[in-house]
Amino acid sequence: PTNDQVSDLSHELRIRGVAVSEEGSSGASSIPAVAAMLDVLRFASHPGDRAAAFRMSHTPFAAMFGLEALETMEPKRRDETLEAVALAIRSRLAEAGFGETIAEMARACRESCDARSQFSLRLVAEHAAEWAKSGSGDPIDFVRLVEETGFGAPSDASVRVMTQHSAKGLEFDEVVLPWLEKPMGKPRTMPCHPLSGDPLEPPLAIASSLSEKQRTHAPVLEAFLNQSVAASLADALSLLYVSITRPRTGLHLVFRPSDKDPDKSLTPAMLLRAAVDDLNRGFCQAMDDIDTRAAEPFWTRSGGDFHTSGGGAAPDPAQPMSTVLIKPRVVHRAAPPSAHEHTGSIAERWPLVPGRARRDGIVLHELYRLVVWLDDGAPDRAAIERAFDEAALQLGRPVGSDLRAALEARFMESLEGPLGGALRRSAHADWDAHTLEAIPEHPMLVQTGSGVIRGRIDRLVLGRDASGGVVRASILDFKTGRASTEAARREAEAWYQPQLDRYAEGVAAIFGLSPESIETGLLFVE
Repeated sequence: PTNDQVSDLSHELRIRGVAVSEEGSSGASSIPAVAAMLDVLRFASHPGDRAAAFRMSHTPFAAMFGLEALETMEPKRRDETLEAVALAIRSRLAEAGFGETIAEMARACRESCDARSQFSLRLVAEHAAEWAKSGSGDPIDFVRLVEETGFGAPSDASVRVMTQHSAKGLEFDEVVLPWLEKPMGKPRTMPCHPLSGDPLEPPLAIASSLSEKQRTHAPVLEAFLNQSVAASLADALSLLYVSITRPRTGLHLVFRPSDKDPDKSLTPAMLLRAAVDDLNRGFCQAMDDIDTRAAEPFWTRSGGDFHTSGGGAAPDPAQPMSTVLIKPRVVHRAAPPSAHEHTGSIAERWPLVPGRARRDGIVLHELYRLVVWLDDGAPDRAAIERAFDEAALQLGRPVGSDLRAALEARFMESLEGPLGGALRRSAHADWDAHTLEAIPEHPMLVQTGSGVIRGRIDRLVLGRDASGGVVRASILDFKTGRASTEAARREAEAWYQPQLDRYAEGVAAIFGLSPESIETGLLFVE
């Protein structure tokens, strides 16, 4: 559910010898050494931050800057001392630079840090070295950068750890979902709650967030709270749906007993057990087999053997665990075109670096979204900046200046090549259409004979006759993975063709076109 949990779980897997691709965007607060270093910078920026000063005074960094334990100082000289220490830190940052100062701090506490902390401190030092080139001089700005950027380490490892939000749009062979006991439907934590007659309309009114006792004096405030709860529950259900529909072959749900009242606290675990009878029966049977009178009623494992003080025979580790098979009902489900039948793994057919490729793809798709017709000129600076801001919202973190420059250069260079030619009106000159219409990022939701098709076409071009009717269509999909050879390009085209055919089926149903009048293709970003 959270980036800190991604960081913690990735670390636990690594120390057990499992290579992981950590794809979170935070984790700073879960590493004590990093949190302590950030407290130093917070205190340097705001000498009145007594909480940061107190925490810093009990770390190895205190000796570096001559700070004694805060509680031992005489009140009369405390403010003067804190101001002097904060000034000393800022002076060191100004004279030696962020990079060297942070590196020196990392070295100072190396002996008292474990391997994970040392690795994270090195990452902070690398951030500081880059920050020194173009960042502001205010330490608090660097603190925000570290907290937003985090310590994710994407790689090509076969085990990927990420938040449920980050898994949107992705597929995996198997998915493991722990932390299913988080309550759903809690009102959003915010100072005010809006009230609207329609989710798509602006708020009609805004009310302060008040406690239950205060709301009894103004019952109308319950309406604001109820709408907030409904919106929170809708988001949680959407995220749960995303999570359980990511796997191709296996979904592993990690449950644990709960003593919470289901009428007062709804969790994903409770919802899933109530919705799937076989799942709930299997869980209840497992709980019934436990001797709850024993001091340790649950199974533990040490040295390869299972132990319990309860009754029943120990499970055989060599035997596979029982699996609940859920038979799908015959219903029309809205499936993305990417969910077509296939054999083999996508990694084998279309090798990508998971974290970097996904990040670059999101940014580049936002840039190509700006181009309706290249004949009318390339996007201006303001539009490009908005595209990077939109990509940052989707990624959950800012797009760094170096990465911005590299991806913008890659985008502009591609417009000069074959891809750019496909974005011009002349690419459809043989249609003899009366008018042409290009629609970037066209959403699709349509019922066809094979079910419901839902997705988003990267670029849809429509050719219309004199009466305005659609007579031709072109479906183009941007692919940001580099095809190093012509054979790799042909293999990628064959892999994605079923997806394009599903898009074509949907476009044909919407506009009443024959299959022969619809073109499909991939646009490779070199």
